[in-house]
Amino acid sequence: MTGSFPKTTRVANTAGRNEPMGAPISQSTRDAPQALLQLRVSAHWQSIEAFRQFLEVYARNRFTSRVAERIGTTTQELLENAANYCSITADISFELRHLPAAQRLEIRVSNESVPSRITALTRRISELKSRDPQEVYQDALRSVSSPLSLRAMLGLARVRCEADMELEATVDGNRVTVIASGRD
Repeated sequence: MTGSFPKTTRVANTAGRNEPMGAPISQSTRDAPQALLQLRVSAHWQSIEAFRQFLEVYARNRFTSRVAERIGTTTQELLENAANYCSITADISFELRHLPAAQRLEIRVSNESVPSRITALTRRISELKSRDPQEVYQDALRSVSSPLSLRAMLGLARVRCEADMELEATVDGNRVTVIASGRD
């Protein structure tokens, strides 16, 4: 694949802990939520597939292949959604978290957007939560011939159905965070 990532302002692998070599890991440390990877990029969707591939390789070192694929699918769809609907000058923040005690993964994608797009997004997530994931996904596939604004929401249905992740959104002013979570 040619090209490069757009301006990257921060990448952090936070899975490692600053503990002496050979020091035992306490139960509370082992059970605490771990931010495995954080990334902040400019809102250019052209590099999303490359990031997905990187993330799947990274995830295969910690999880099963199926979990890594789910992480990759979720990441791609949430980043594409953010790139399509964010403010043109805004950065997109990404975070992969692991909650070992609950055996859960969490993917968070945040970006600035305009109120009408935030309203459409939160409405879509509410619909996805209230209906059968397979039914919503089939409806979304049928709407592919609809205008772009409706087609773009196919990715959220895909995350819910194919990746088997729950979705929620939080809003703080014009900043929206989409959180996908599921079993690891």
